[in-house]
Order: sequence, then structure tokens, then C-alpha cells
Amino acid sequence: MLLDSAPQVTQANYTYRQSANVLFNFMPKLEYLKSKLSKKAMIPRFYEENIAYLDLSEMDKVAFPMVCFCDIHLNKLTYHMGGSNSSDGYGRYGIGMSKMWGIQEGVQPISYMNSSSALLSDFKTAFQHAMEQMRDGIGDEILHNQLATQLLFIKPLNGEMAKQRGASFEHISKNFHDEREWRFVPKFSDVDTDLSLIIPQSVLVNNLNNVVCNSYSDGIEQKEELWLKFEYEKIEYLIVDTVEDRDNLIHFIMDELHTDHATKYILISKIMVFTQLEKDW
Repeated sequence: MLLDSAPQVTQANYTYRQSANVLFNFMPKLEYLKSKLSKKAMIPRFYEENIAYLDLSEMDKVAFPMVCFCDIHLNKLTYHMGGSNSSDGYGRYGIGMSKMWGIQEGVQPISYMNSSSALLSDFKTAFQHAMEQMRDGIGDEILHNQLATQLLFIKPLNGEMAKQRGASFEHISKNFHDEREWRFVPKFSDVDTDLSLIIPQSVLVNNLNNVVCNSYSDGIEQKEELWLKFEYEKIEYLIVDTVEDRDNLIHFIMDELHTDHATKYILISKIMVFTQLEKDW
């Protein structure tokens, strides 16, 4: 009876205190931010993930499409974005979306796996068993698909990731847990496409300098059904690196976005110049 009379808490009437109320997506170039604003969408791209920590007999990496966000307060973003002359971060241009929008669109916080935990040990065993069953053409397809989906939303607490350095890539060490990552992975089940959700291992071996992932990502650009779309009112912040970038973005919004003037002015009001902000953090 007491439970029945207790106030009901819904997603509409609570705020986040230890985490952000905004999900940030960062990028290294202003042109990428402009493109997202023009399309009113974030287009998933295929990225290669190192899964050697799973100790699978036939796989040490996997590549699939995603849009990544961080759940980090504004005053703690500097390390995540990277310094002005550093390529270790995710870029000094960003778009901050309402977290409620992200939840409604199926953006999911990922799980960070402790290499010493029973959870990871059980997952390794189950996934290896499922791979053997699929190779033999047996087993429960629903359970196999569930394990594959779980694979797309887990990451080790720390490890290595590939970062682009000019025309090539190198691996850097990362504390992934600090990133507080949320991830959108598009659903392929209802879309007519020749693309596969996960790039086959036989193809991925040719992914030198990300050429295979880029080719698959180009395919997603042709399929709007796989995009993560948004309306301008769901944007909370637009982050640029310099004052010059801000002026550039203002002209772009006023001259090239196809929306009413009131919406353009509201978008401009949400622009933040990070080189100015980080001085006070």
C-alpha cells in the first residue's frame, strides 16, 4: 500500500547530478560539425575495436558502425577533447545533445569489463561456445544474436585504441572508463542493404589505414534509414575551438541552414568557444 502511494518518478521529472544532462559527440574538424547540422543527422561510421581481451580463438578485432558520445560534465571535457595541438583526444569541435533525446533514440551507455570479473569470464566462455555452434550450424540463433549485440556495447576498463596520425594509424593506451561512453549502433534488420552490421573477419584483415572501414562507412552515407537523426531543438551546445571558428559557424548557420530565422538565432546562442572556456577550468 505504501509503495502504491509513493510518488512516481519518470524520465521527464528527474535530472542527472553525478553525470551530465547532455551527451557530447566530438570531432576533429569544423566541416564535420557543419555537415551534421546540414543533414540534421549523425551518420554512423565503421570503427575497428580491439577485442583481444576476450581471448577468442578466431577473433581479435571487430568492426561495426556507431556514433559515440561521452557523458562528461562541461568543466571536465578538456582531456577528452584533447589539447589544441594534440591528436590524442577526440577533437575540439562538438555537438551536445539532450540526454533525454539520446535515451529516446536508443543511445546506450556501454559496459566496461573488468578483466578479473566473473562477468567477463562467463561472457568469454559463452561467446566462444556460440562461435563454435555457428561454425557447426547448430545452436539457438536468438541467443547467438544477443551475444553479438552485447559485444557491440562492451569495452575493457583500459587498453589500446587506434588513432590517426596524418595518413596512418598508431595505437595509444587509453583508460576507457574515463570516457563514460554512450553508443548508438544502427539496426540493420529492417533496412534493405547489402551492408553487414559486422565486417566479416576475412574482409577486415585488409583494413590497412582504415580503408575497409571507410568503404563500409561510405555505404551507410547512402542509407538514411541507418542515420541518427535529430531536430535542432534537441541541441544543447555547439562547441568550436576558436573565435574564428565561431564566426565561421555563425555565417554558415545564417547563410546555409534551411530553417527559420528564430531557430538560427537560437542555434547561434548555443555556440561555445572552447579556447576561451578552458582558461577558467
